[in-house]
Amino acid sequence: MKKIVFICSLGHSGSTLLDLILGCNSRIRGLGEIDVLLNKDVAFESTPCMCGNNLNECIFWSDMYGFIKNNKTLPFDKKYNKVITHFDTIFDSDNILVDSSKYLHVLKKLIALKYKLQVIYLIKDVRGFTYSQKRIYKKNPKNVNAIVRMRFLRNKYFYYLWYKRNMKIKKFLIQNNIDYFQLGYEELCFNTIKIIKKICNFIEVEFEDNMLFPYKSKSHGTGNKMRRMPEKKSRIIYDYAWMFDSSLSYTSTISPHIMKFNTHNVYNNKFNLG
Repeated sequence: MKKIVFICSLGHSGSTLLDLILGCNSRIRGLGEIDVLLNKDVAFESTPCMCGNNLNECIFWSDMYGFIKNNKTLPFDKKYNKVITHFDTIFDSDNILVDSSKYLHVLKKLIALKYKLQVIYLIKDVRGFTYSQKRIYKKNPKNVNAIVRMRFLRNKYFYYLWYKRNMKIKKFLIQNNIDYFQLGYEELCFNTIKIIKKICNFIEVEFEDNMLFPYKSKSHGTGNKMRRMPEKKSRIIYDYAWMFDSSLSYTSTISPHIMKFNTHNVYNNKFNLG
């Protein structure tokens, strides 16, 4: 039975970085956000793949392009099964597939397919998440709801959004007895070697030094930003910018229940990194 590792997280929480890291292992191949590539109108000719080529020239996705284009209305299970079949044709049979589609609704569909599934639940510090969302808003101020446009509610809204969605993920994983490993994005950046080794133990593969250098990844999927940033190729770097946003400190003070959840879940492995 094919083994699939699903990265579950909110958007802009580090799933692409984790996909790249896992793809550096000789037994693992990441395919990016499979759900997006199967169900959205992605321009294969101009969209970069993690492998360095555009999707239409990628060793994996180029051969899938025709199938995806001609079978847009095909049910999810049939399209996903085609990905698995193609995966086993392109890569060694013992290779592990990583799907970084991340969203809960995709995970629910994947569970129904009865593959051997393991979930890595990645959660980013609420302050870093909120800071990222505000930067996105500044770039696309028209594509947000009315609450986000109100500056005095913006932080609180994103804090609550982060809390609500992560609570939903956590509840689903527990109630459905999902085999999952939880880590914080900050843990991955601050305690990289120890956390990656823990992930390897969970997936049951050997840790390899290449996993410390994301640019060596053999993953295939969208999310190629890191490859276009040479200064980030040599090591994993954490963006500390949110720490200089004083408004986040105030929001944290008036949101004690969210901060308690944040501390417990983002830094869940802090006492077990030996």
